[in-house]
Amino acid sequence: MASPENALSKLADLRKAIVRPNQEDIEQLKAWELSIKKHQMLKKWLEHPISILLHDEILRKATEMSVRLSTDRSLNEADRAALFETKDFATFLLTIFKTGKDDQVIEQIEKELDASLQSWGEYGANYQPGG
Repeated sequence: MASPENALSKLADLRKAIVRPNQEDIEQLKAWELSIKKHQMLKKWLEHPISILLHDEILRKATEMSVRLSTDRSLNEADRAALFETKDFATFLLTIFKTGKDDQVIEQIEKELDASLQSWGEYGANYQPGG
């Protein structure tokens, strides 16, 4: 199972393995670290009780808007447009919650780190993925 802590450990190993990093290597290492830390922070935020309440409220409101849009025939075009806009924003926020719970980002970074570690000389030759 992918974890940010494991990915950061592999990133530290890769930093040690790259003796003379070029600018491209440095930028890639920074990008991986930033992605891992963003995911880690978002996941921690999503576990906070206030975030859970916020998620539940957004989900409830989005459901209410969907029901109203599909059943309330008295809505004029301006009201419908406003409801659709608000519902779209709620859906966007719910996507952020879903993304934070999805470990595919970390899994992909770990695969890339494993491949990079394996390609770096003697250190890479002795590196075993997942360890």
